[in-house]
Amino acid sequence: VHIVETLQSSSSDIRILWASVFIRLTSYGATNQILTLYLKSLNISESNIGLFMTLSLLGDSAISYNLTWYGDKIGRKNVMIIGTLLMMISGIIFASPIDNFIILLFAAIVGVISPSGDETGPFKSVEEASIAQLAPLDLRPEVYAIHGLLSTMGSAFGSIVTGFMIDYLNRKQGWQLLTCYKSVFVGYTLLAFTKFILMLYLSENCEVTYRSTHCLEQDIQERNTSNDEMRQDILNTSTWTGLSHQTQNILSKLLVIFMIDSFGYGFMTSAWVVYYFKVSFGVTAFVLGILYSIYLYFNDI
Repeated sequence: VHIVETLQSSSSDIRILWASVFIRLTSYGATNQILTLYLKSLNISESNIGLFMTLSLLGDSAISYNLTWYGDKIGRKNVMIIGTLLMMISGIIFASPIDNFIILLFAAIVGVISPSGDETGPFKSVEEASIAQLAPLDLRPEVYAIHGLLSTMGSAFGSIVTGFMIDYLNRKQGWQLLTCYKSVFVGYTLLAFTKFILMLYLSENCEVTYRSTHCLEQDIQERNTSNDEMRQDILNTSTWTGLSHQTQNILSKLLVIFMIDSFGYGFMTSAWVVYYFKVSFGVTAFVLGILYSIYLYFNDI
C-alpha cells in the first residue's frame, strides 16, 4: 500500500531520479561483466589491470569528492549533467580502436567507469540529497527503498543482458570477443546519452535555495525547540569542513568503518570474480551474468 501511494504521489523529479539510477546501474552492471576481460584482450597484464582499477577508483574518488562537495554551488542538476557527459566521453573512448593503457585509464577516471559494478562518481550523493529535499517526510523511507531497489535491479539487468549479448554475438554471429566487448561500451554510451536527456528535465526544485535553509530554521521554531545547542549543531558551519563539530566527530568515526569495509572488499571486487570464473572454469558470459545477478539479490537481502 505504501509503495503504491509513493508511486502515485511522487513528483516528476523523483521519478526522473528513479529512472536515472536504474539506467546508471544498468550501465555499471554491463561494464562490470567485461572490464577485466576487455583489458586482458588488449594484452594488458593482470598486475597492470589491478593498477588500472586502483588508479581509476582513486581518480573517481577525487573527482567525485570535488563535484559533490561543491555540488550545491555548481548546481545539483549541473553536476549530474556533467557526470553523464563524462560517462559518454569514456564510453566513446572504450568503444573506439584506442588500446593505449594511459588513455584508457584517463577515460576510466574521468568517465567514472566502475571497476566494482557498484556506485561510483558523484551521482548517488547528489541524487539522495535531492530526494531528501523532494520527498515528503512520511513517504521518504519508501522513496529511498524504491531508489535502492531500482539500483539493484538495474545492475542485475545490465549483467544478464550483457552476458546474453556477448554469447549471441560471439557464438551466433561470429564476432571476435574484443569486438563484442567494445559493443558493450557502445551500449554504455547510449545509456549515458539517455541519462543526459533525463537530467535536462529536472526542475529547480532539486536545487538548494535560500528558502530551503529558511524552512529548516522555521521548522525548528515551529516545533518549539528551545535547545540552542541543537540549533547550533544543525545550522553552524564554522569548521573548515563546513560541518558542525558534533557532526564532524560522528562522521570521522563512520568514515573509518566504511574505509575498513571497502579495503576488505577491494581484495576481490566483482570484476575480478568474473575474471576468476571465466579463466578457471570457462564459464560463458550469460552464465556469469546470471551468477552476478543472483549475487546482487542475496547481497541486498
